[in-house]
Amino acid sequence: MVEDQKIIVKQCSRKQVIIMVVCAAVIFLSGIAIGIGTTVLLAQNRFIKIAPSHMTAESLTKKISKKYDLNSQQTAQVQTLLSDMFAKGKLNRDEMDARRDADAEIMIAQMKLILTDEQFAKWNENFTKLRAKFKKFR
Repeated sequence: MVEDQKIIVKQCSRKQVIIMVVCAAVIFLSGIAIGIGTTVLLAQNRFIKIAPSHMTAESLTKKISKKYDLNSQQTAQVQTLLSDMFAKGKLNRDEMDARRDADAEIMIAQMKLILTDEQFAKWNENFTKLRAKFKKFR
């Protein structure tokens, strides 16, 4: 039964194969370009770029006021809100830093009990370097 069935294969000329490959490449590259363009547009229009740690409530208020064309009353309200949020964030960061330092001290004490003096010296040196590296980002 299987032997009775014949597979029909259509032969394409070299020119047709080249045209098909070029069309496939154009479609593929167009899809990539559309995807990248859409992602960039969404990112630009969707987010307020905040981030730098040196940004103050005043500078952020100016950006928001300019971007959304706020009146003076709205600007004052946003200024008050952002000042409060920045103050709370600073308090939260300070609390988290203190908690993180306390946890690190506990970990150091426990590692000292587990490791030999030589192992602990190496570990503590690496751990101290790692903590210093991450403190730069806070």
